Amino acid sequence: MPNQEQPSTVRLFIALPVPETVKAELKKLQKELRKVVPTDQLRWVQPEQIHLTLKFLGNVPNEEMEDLVTATREGCRGVGPFRLRAEQTGFFPNEYRPRVIWVDVRGDTEPLTALQQSIECATLGFAESEESREYSPHLTVARVKNLHVREVQALCERVKSLKTRVFGEWTAVKAELIRSELGHHGSRYTCLAEVPLSK
Repeated sequence: MPNQEQPSTVRLFIALPVPETVKAELKKLQKELRKVVPTDQLRWVQPEQIHLTLKFLGNVPNEEMEDLVTATREGCRGVGPFRLRAEQTGFFPNEYRPRVIWVDVRGDTEPLTALQQSIECATLGFAESEESREYSPHLTVARVKNLHVREVQALCERVKSLKTRVFGEWTAVKAELIRSELGHHGSRYTCLAEVPLSK
């Protein structure tokens, strides 16, 4: 059989990894929400793929990969490890038209925001487009396909009951450059480079 040609670009994003203890709690959350709405109306993020996105780059040419890793290291320079906390559940864009179910990320948000802005600037030349929305740190747990009004109401009531729930805390010590491969059963993520956070 002939060798398949390698794609000339790679779909990439930069993120902070989430520890297994937090992922386990988010998996419990998904299980609880599955009891409220039909599973086929929500596309659940696999717990092992949950991450805190810093910058979505889109398709980057293979020949730019080495320079991109260097730029990512530059973006992480000067920001040391910091504490984060996953708590409270909500919706994008709002509870009346939910499209994404997420968990808020709080804690040391000042260094987190500084890191995100630094990476945004350092990788500007590699991204397909510039992000216009203000950065809102969150962990996506599900994407909504189509829900009836009754299902939306039931989901909102369940989520409101989780307002004070904490899913775990951790120290962010590194950023990862991750490849996203789209497939019939969702995206597959592969870490291509790790960049430690260090002052």
